[in-house]
Amino acid sequence: MKAIVALVIVLLLSLFASAPLYAGELTCIYSGPEKYWINKIRIDTSTGIAEINTGPYQSKIETVQARLVYADKSQLNGYPALAFDAPTGASDQRNVFKLFRAMNHWRLIDAGIKYVNGAPTLLALGKSVPFDCEGNWP
Repeated sequence: MKAIVALVIVLLLSLFASAPLYAGELTCIYSGPEKYWINKIRIDTSTGIAEINTGPYQSKIETVQARLVYADKSQLNGYPALAFDAPTGASDQRNVFKLFRAMNHWRLIDAGIKYVNGAPTLLALGKSVPFDCEGNWP
């Protein structure tokens, strides 16, 4: 009986010890040569939240909270990707982002979306910019 209890305890401890491996945290800092409106992004897949710190040359420095809508750690296409969206100042507009890793480098693409009669319309599409990322993500 003691052996069964000990086995159950070991199994439970190994389950809880491995739990952090399923949660991913990634912190990315802009690494391009030109000014960009985002300085830093911190993504926590366990809460589904991305925090975006805007750049110092903005009129207002702030941290914007975004909603993580997609996280592909499987590397099915060979590279992981994350997608998140954040509110803008207008109620019918959103900023959407895709952070992806290609050729061992992290890149971010942003776009502005406006909803017209309930349908999303592309307002602006940013270029792919480099980020240095660290954390427990592939």
